[in-house]
Parts: sequence; C-alpha cells; structure tokens
Amino acid sequence: MRLVNKVALLGALMLPMAAAPASAQTWKWDFSLGGGYSWYSSMLDGDDEPVLGDDNSVGFNNSPFIGAQLGFWPSTRFGLRLNATYADTELESDDVTFSDHVNLWSGTGDLLFRFTRPDDEFEGMEILPYLAAGVGLKWINPAGPNGICTDVEEDEDFDCIPVPVGTTTFALAGKSTLMGLIGLGADWRFSRGLALRTEIGDRIWDAPLHALTAGTTTTTDEDVGSTVHEVYAQVGLNFLFGVAREPVVAIAPPAPAPTPTPVPEVRREALSVCVIDPTAPGGIRMQAATLIEGRDTVITVGGSDRPFRESVGNVMVASNADWYVRGQPLAMTIGTQKVEFATYGSARTVEASDLSFLGTVNGVPVYADKDEVSDVIGELNDLNRAQAGTDLGKILGEHKDLRAQLDDVKVIYVPLYATGCVFQGVQRQEEVRKGGK
Repeated sequence: MRLVNKVALLGALMLPMAAAPASAQTWKWDFSLGGGYSWYSSMLDGDDEPVLGDDNSVGFNNSPFIGAQLGFWPSTRFGLRLNATYADTELESDDVTFSDHVNLWSGTGDLLFRFTRPDDEFEGMEILPYLAAGVGLKWINPAGPNGICTDVEEDEDFDCIPVPVGTTTFALAGKSTLMGLIGLGADWRFSRGLALRTEIGDRIWDAPLHALTAGTTTTTDEDVGSTVHEVYAQVGLNFLFGVAREPVVAIAPPAPAPTPTPVPEVRREALSVCVIDPTAPGGIRMQAATLIEGRDTVITVGGSDRPFRESVGNVMVASNADWYVRGQPLAMTIGTQKVEFATYGSARTVEASDLSFLGTVNGVPVYADKDEVSDVIGELNDLNRAQAGTDLGKILGEHKDLRAQLDDVKVIYVPLYATGCVFQGVQRQEEVRKGGK
C-alpha cells in the first residue's frame, strides 16, 4: 500500500507536465549509455520481524549497475524516456549471505522536465538540468540453483531464494514488481551531437518477500517485505540526434573581369532580391530585378531600366536605429510595462519563407520564426491591417490574450538592411514595470 501511494503521487506530479505545450526544438532524439552505483535500503529489519533483532536486517548489497536510455523531446522543455538498468548483487543479512548472485533488472517510462532550454545554435558548453519522474517494473531474477516455492492461495510455483532468519524462514520471489522513479539530472553538452549525462535519484519498489510455512516451501500471497529505496547515481554518454545544422550563408564569388573584345557584350542576369516592406503581405517581398554586368542592378519600368533603389521604400532598419548604433537593447512599451530585447548571436541571412511579420517597434519592422507564431499570426495580420502604422507594443497592450500567446517567443528578428534578408536576432529580457510596480 505504501508503494501504491508513492506511485500515485508520482503520477500526480507527471500530469501537469504532460499537458504542457510543445515548442521549437533543437534536437528530437537522444540515446544514452552508461552506468552507476546503487544503495539499497533493507527489505526486512528488526522493526518488521522481531526475530531479526534490533541490529540486524535483510537486503541487497550495494552494487554497480549498467544502463541505457532512449529519449524523445517533443519540445525544448518536456521529454519522454525509456530507461533500463541491470545489476548483479548479493542478498544478505548483516552476517549471512543467502545468494551470491541476484540479477536485478528495471525498466521505466519517464517524463523529463528541463529547467533551461538549449540554445538555438551551439556556441560552447551547455548545462541543461532536468527533473525525471517515471513508473515501471523491477524484475528480480535469482541466478544459479535456487528453490521452488508454492503460493498456496494462487496454487502456483515460483523461483525463490530461501532466507532463514532466526526461527523464521522467508522466501524472496523471483518475479516482477511495480516500481516508481524520481530523479534529478543534467546533460553537460560539450559538442553539437554529444553530451555527458549525470543523474541521481531513487527507484522505489516493494520487495516480494514472503514468510514460509514452518518446515515447508509453501507460502501465502501475503507480502511481508518493506518498500525498498534504491538510491542511485549514474553517468553516461548521451548521443544527440536530429540536431539542426547551422545556417549556411552563401557568398557569391566576384564576377570575373570582362575580357576585352572589339565589341564588348553587355550581359544581363535576372535576379530576385529580398526587400523589407512592412506594407507587403508577410512584411517581405521578392523584387524582380536585372543585374547588368559591370554596371548596376536595375528594375524595368515601361521598357526602360531604372535604378534598383527606386523599388525600395523608406524603411527604418536596425543599422540606422539609434539603439542599435549605441549597442543598447530594443525597447517595446506594452501598456505600463517595458520589454527589452538584447542582441543575440551574430547577424545572418534568413529565408523570407521562414519568418512572419509581427509589426513595427519604434518604426523598425520585427519578425519571428514562422513556426513559433503560426497559431496567432492570422489575428496579428488582421490587427496590423486595421491599425496600419500602429506600434506593436500598443496593439499587444490592447489585446492581452494575444500578448499572452506571444510570451513564449523569446527571440525576434530585426532587419539590418532594406534588402538582402540580413537579420539580427534580439532576445527577450526581464520585463520592467513603470513606477517600480
């Protein structure tokens, strides 16, 4: 009954975690191989059976174990894990060894909760602590020749290890029993695809120990063993799969010098250029243009070449913004609150199809990862059309439900130039309330 209560408590802890929403993910799968050491509490002592005496107890000898884990991360916060271990230990009291080899197998399905999210791009050592809670089975498998005991109530035989203590003989059944797990661990990520996993915790299970009828190998179905706390520490290599590759920015080689000819030939090459345009659907448009070798990039209007700059509107970009030039955060006022975004990582080229336009902050258009705002971008587009030119902070201040849905977006992007889709990531900092509230 004590074990059932503990397992029920673990289940209650897991339910709110299972309901948490998924978010963008750095890797999806991991596989860990390693080992550790377990300390076992006694399954029978003087408080449970007076014949043992106050200073005697029956239990497993502390022992090493090996293990393997397969994890799946549907989000950067929550993960699911299959967790298996094996140990070979002894069953003994303080002065008698009842069996030199008892194989202990365990298997649980665990729910993992990370306290910190992994970085979008690996830039050095990361420490990612987590909490683990799970439910499964512990298999007790006596090795070598053992006894056969009979459960008279269930009328069935089972492998057992006789445990004679004082005037009473007990039998440890070779079978499986329900087990709960709770642990605290961390992944020490030292490369893009490899981490060192450490974990300490407690595997909690009820020892299937039965009292034998005097002078026989028969027993009732009553379990007299205490709840065993298997306190463990383990370490292993964790292999990460599905890690997103760092974006590659293609740099076009310089055009070769034209070969002098008696009649120089002017080469024209059609291009599609990314243009920042808050008035366009999605806030970005692709402008058809022509590259004239040795001259300039132009657009064609009414059959005539015009300078490409005439297709670019008067757009405010970060490289011209005072806060960016001074190395300060981008500040957005939402109602009475001030939210700041500090520059994050280095500037890089991002495909227009990977971003969604959120609005403007102090005149600068801002964007977010399309997948992170897919649930709210339709409503936000409607508000931007209805309130053209209105700052994003004012819109969010008037629509608290929309603001709450965008709270999980930690990184947004601001364009550095009006063309080329070169963006600087800025990361959300702590909110500051006006008036010190």
